[in-house]
Amino acid sequence: MSEIFFEHWFPTIISYSFYSGHNELVDTLVNRCYTIKDNTNSGGINWISSETYNTSDGMYDVFLDEHFEPLNSWVDSQVAKYCENLKIAGDIARHNSWFNIYKENDYQEIHTHPRSTVSAIYCLAGEENSAEIYFKSPKQDMFDVRYQEFTNDNHSIVKYPFQPGKLLIFLSDTAHSVGKHSLQTDRISVSYNYIQVPQ
Repeated sequence: MSEIFFEHWFPTIISYSFYSGHNELVDTLVNRCYTIKDNTNSGGINWISSETYNTSDGMYDVFLDEHFEPLNSWVDSQVAKYCENLKIAGDIARHNSWFNIYKENDYQEIHTHPRSTVSAIYCLAGEENSAEIYFKSPKQDMFDVRYQEFTNDNHSIVKYPFQPGKLLIFLSDTAHSVGKHSLQTDRISVSYNYIQVPQ
């Protein structure tokens, strides 16, 4: 009987962790988000989901807000661990960051983060059955393959539930989206981009 070997190439690596200081900061940061929203125009005007409020496109960079610095520093440390695990060479620097407020029926179309190396999403506030975060396989769907069951090796789309305090980290060219938010309570997340420093 011949032995068969399986190797995993071209993987899509998504990491997650939970911020132990979340409960101490969440009220302050949520209030800060609403204060900024009241005084700052929304970004993402060219998005299909342009009604979802966000501070992208340079409207407000969370990296520059001292209220967010304890969270930002923790995200830095988790991104560093991610890069170490993937053997990414050199230094990774902060690039830009923004927050998103999803109201009922808001969503985010599938997209990537061009001109960045590593990205992250932090679940700041919302009920645990808020809109989920989806990641799409980079493999092109050329034909339909039927599977007995879905596993990590054959899934084309994976979803993560929204859990306050949870951070997801991934390479910036990984296609991702947010499903339609079906709750009347707001869902708030913070998006982060990091860039590899040229050597």
